Order: sequence, then structure tokens, then C-alpha cells
Amino acid sequence: MSMTNKEYDISAPTLFYGAGERSGGWVKLLSERFSLYPTCFIDKDTSKQGTELFGKPILSLKIAVESYPDCNIFISTSQEKWEQIIEELVTTALVKREQILNFELFKEYRSCFYIEHSVAFHNKSIAFCISRGSSVPQFATDFTDCSHIPQQLLNLRKQTIKTLNSGIPTSLPCENCDQLRKDIWLSGGSGELRFVEVSGSWTEKVGVCSMDCIYCRADYKKAERILFENVVENSIISYSENMILNSKISYVVDFLNTLEKDNLLDAAVTPVRVIFGEITVTPGGNELLNVLSKKYNLHVLTNAGVFSDELAAALTNPRSKMIVSLDSGTAETFYKIKRRNVFEKVCKNLHQYCQFGNVELKYIVLSSINDNVSDMDGFVEICKDLGIATAYISADKRERLAGNRLPFETINAINYMIKSLKSIGVQVLCWNEFTSGDLELIDFN
Repeated sequence: MSMTNKEYDISAPTLFYGAGERSGGWVKLLSERFSLYPTCFIDKDTSKQGTELFGKPILSLKIAVESYPDCNIFISTSQEKWEQIIEELVTTALVKREQILNFELFKEYRSCFYIEHSVAFHNKSIAFCISRGSSVPQFATDFTDCSHIPQQLLNLRKQTIKTLNSGIPTSLPCENCDQLRKDIWLSGGSGELRFVEVSGSWTEKVGVCSMDCIYCRADYKKAERILFENVVENSIISYSENMILNSKISYVVDFLNTLEKDNLLDAAVTPVRVIFGEITVTPGGNELLNVLSKKYNLHVLTNAGVFSDELAAALTNPRSKMIVSLDSGTAETFYKIKRRNVFEKVCKNLHQYCQFGNVELKYIVLSSINDNVSDMDGFVEICKDLGIATAYISADKRERLAGNRLPFETINAINYMIKSLKSIGVQVLCWNEFTSGDLELIDFN
């Protein structure tokens, strides 16, 4: 098998340098992608030497290379340590640079996490992401036969990577995305999936939602919406046949099963993010949650406008969670942003959901609307009251795509809220919609 630009004898012993927490992921990846399995592990930690990892001995460098002189070596640590470790190994004179596999299996080129490790199952197409709408690299499918999708996905990856690294100006929207960077990636774009998004309703319409958020993307504005009051009063709502999700649930299951069969998806590890406008009011949405939660770790984006028994049941899986973009700390601002007068109802539902499992909150910062002390203090108090462990802070995606920087006052407000959240023990994460310039001024660390 030709794995890279250089031929390696896969029957030769492969020594994994590093027996730490990252080693298990590398063992899985290299065995599945390149049929490379560890003969032994090498570690400088003398307390590990003489023990075993995955049934293989952990040895010192000297003993390992003397025991297996014609070996390949793979550095099974975090990537940022590779260069340093390579220099250390070569300096010992025990290892030759050409024995080390890392930079033959992994190459430096322009790509992004989503191209390398993500797939978005959206409407009638497959893409890496949906951050730039219909213009992102994608291929169409009706999902009646999913067997072709893994190979098409890999082909799309390779072609996109080739185009982005051709040195010729391209029209790909990736060129203007701040996620694109030159880095060390799995050579050829053959990395396993770390993120799967299931979104849309596989129809001409995007989905159904019970809110009318002012930052919602333009294509969602075209979707049929329903008033929140109709939902909570259980009014009968009529939908055209093409809005019904129930008949498409088998497509989702077939799609995910096919990714597993081709070793692109590990159901025990890879999260499946579910977003449908509002999944809990989309016809068939709760049925979809019920089916997927039996096998997958779900990350459900919801507005918590209604309480769903199916979503609550999904949260009993400790690896699953729901993420709610609350965006406010007062009822007045909530109404300005969501255009629904249901702040108290949402807070009540959040209390209920927290009884079942992991609930995370998100705050999309909108200049001159919710970047004030009252809302930010209110949001912090809600996190404290609910016992929220993780909160995300995001900018308005529209501003990032337009390349607009946040006002200095808004940056100061964000840093104030981060400090307040951390003071009560909340982990604060960046929901990456900020421009690179704004991120330099925001203290997420």
C-alpha cells in the first residue's frame, strides 16, 4: 500500500513514541487509515517503562531501537510537540530522521477543521460546513442510496484541498473564511470525522422555528415559521407534505450507519449536532431525537421555547447536551432579539432540562443591544441559578462574514462577562464567529 509520497514497509515494526493520553487516538487513526499498529511504545517516564499499553510493552528509547533496529517511528503526542521531539530523537543518534513517519503521513498545507473532520448533512446536499450557505463546496444527493457518500466526501475533500493549495486564485468562499489556515493535517484529507451536523428538513424549506431572532440568516427567513403561542396552546397547525420529517428519518439513520461502516464515524466518540430551525417544533423532530439518542451522542441546538420529553430523555446520556442561545439576561432584551415574549417560559424550561442532563448556554453579543451590564449580569445570574458548567460567547455571524470589527466598548463588555462567568466557576468557550482581530482583544484564556 502506498501511504504517502514515500513507500514504507508496513510489515516493519512501528514504535510509537509517547504513551500518554493522546496515544490511543493515534493508534486508532493509524491502524484504520494506514494499517499501522504499534509494536511497542517508547516513553521517557521511567515509571511507565516496563508496563504495558494496549497490550504492548512500554520501553526506553535505547532498549526499543536496539530491540527493533529496522523500525519506523511515529510520534504519538500532540502535534505541537512533533518538531521538538524529532530534533531530540535525531540528536541522540539513535534514530534517523527518515525513520520518523509523522511528516510523511501528515503534511503542512492550507485547510480547516471542517474540511478535514466535519460533514454537514443539510437539505439535499453534503458539505463540510454551512457557514457560508449554498456556496460552500458540496455535492447533491437524495439520500435514497447512501453507499456512495463516504467516497464522494473524501473526493470532495481532496479536490477542495488541491484547489486551495494550487497557488492559483480561486472563487471558493473558503478563501475569505478565517477558519482557513496553513497547518499540519492528515495527508490527503483522509482524517476521520470529529463532527457531524444533521440540519434542515430535506425539503425546499429550511425548517420551522418558534422564534424570530434578528440575527437569523436570510435563508431561514424564507422558511415557514409558526408563532410560539400556537405551540404552547397546542393549536392545530397545518403543514404541507414536504415539511414532514418523519418519512426522512430513515435517511438520517442510513447516512450515519454508512459513515460508520466506512470507518469515518465512531458513534461512541463523534458528536452528532442536530439543528432544524427549532427541532422540537419541526414535525417529526422529536421522533428523530428519539431514534438518534439511542445510539449517538447528540449536541442539540434548541431555543428551549417548549419542553420536549424526547430531548429530555436524550440528555440522560452523559455525552449528550443541549445548547441554548439565550443572548440576554433580561426579558426586555430577550424580546428585542427573539421577538417573542417568552423569556420566563424559556427560563422555566431550562430549569426542567437541567434535571435531566447537560445544558449549555450561549450568548451572541450584539452591539448596542445586549452588550450592557444589566443583561450580562442577568445572564451570569441565570448560569449560576441553573448550575451551568459551560457557556459560549459568540459574535454575530453576519458581522464576521462582512469583516466588521466589534466596537471597543463591546470588546470591554465581553471581557467583563467572561471574568464574571469564570468567577462563579463557569467554563467560558469561544463560539468561533469573531474576527481574528477581535479575538486578539478578548481574554478567553
